[in-house]
Amino acid sequence: RVDARWHALTGATVVVRPGEVVENATVVIRDGVIRSVSSGGPAPEGARVWDCGGLTIYAGFIEPYKEVDVDEVDPASAGTHWRSNVTPQRSALDDGGLDEKAREELRGLGFTAAAIAPDDGIFRGTGELVSLTEPETEISAGAPRLIRGGVYQSVAPETGGWGGTPPTSLMGAIAVMRQTFLDAGWYSEVLGVEAARSEGLERMERNAALAALGENSEESTPILFDASSSLNALRMAKVAEEFGRRAILLGSGEEFERVDAIAGLGLGMIIPVNYPKKPDVSTRALAESVSLKTLMSWEQAPTNLRRLDQAGVRASLTTHRLKKSKDFWANVRSAVEHGLAPERALSMLTTHPAALLGASELLGAVEEGKLAHL
Repeated sequence: RVDARWHALTGATVVVRPGEVVENATVVIRDGVIRSVSSGGPAPEGARVWDCGGLTIYAGFIEPYKEVDVDEVDPASAGTHWRSNVTPQRSALDDGGLDEKAREELRGLGFTAAAIAPDDGIFRGTGELVSLTEPETEISAGAPRLIRGGVYQSVAPETGGWGGTPPTSLMGAIAVMRQTFLDAGWYSEVLGVEAARSEGLERMERNAALAALGENSEESTPILFDASSSLNALRMAKVAEEFGRRAILLGSGEEFERVDAIAGLGLGMIIPVNYPKKPDVSTRALAESVSLKTLMSWEQAPTNLRRLDQAGVRASLTTHRLKKSKDFWANVRSAVEHGLAPERALSMLTTHPAALLGASELLGAVEEGKLAHL
């Protein structure tokens, strides 16, 4: 009798983790969890056997940042912030998370898990690490859909533009960020005092937005700062340092402009592979209209990952900022052609994002006890 939730993948080359390979391996999976990885071991009796001879098995890739639409917070509801673009109490799962098309697109690129985040606002809400499996498939039966909740709080210096929702400048957006962190720190401190005086709890006005941010400390949920330029990466790091917040930087792909300064921050980074379009210099007039900076950016962008890696940055790769996700692999291969070691690229897709999201015990390698994300 064969157990439909018990599988043995036999005869494959298994890359357990970057730099560690097992030939002619047998991977045993039960209830969506890897039970063993052995070289030449027999399939257990009762398991459904899959002949994987000639195939190579890797740990499923992890998308560390994928935006999803989330409903706006009702301004009339209790505990909302006085700014409509400060909604840290939201979750990326509030409106259903990733739709079927988005999950299928990511799986087609080799991703099996994704940290999803709300896509608008300054304080946007919590990111959630989810599985990209379809729940009705028998192979994924038993695997959790939500892998880890609250992996980070997503923050971006978003502006409304002239005539839009304030603030309308980068300076104003950073001012809102700083004031909100100050308010959250004050709120946590006062709430602690009120908790000590239990009789005053009912008199304390609750604010769901400030409560969601928690206190200003390294123990709080990490803050993911959207750094849309190399200069913004330095600016966001200063905000994090000012308030003692553990930070993750969502990069721009332009870090090559200030590699040493950015590497010196010592922060985990999520890096897109969104290379600039090749400038059109087919005529003298067009060539003269292209700036030197544009030419240099086009030339140097594919070296970004190699430069960051050599500088000691623990980078994780994302499809974010790509106009077409199908360009992802072509651009990763271009980074390898420009000096990034293939094993380091694999780390940026597996072990690095797993550690960044606090999920190394579940994802990032083909090992006993980890989820069967392959």
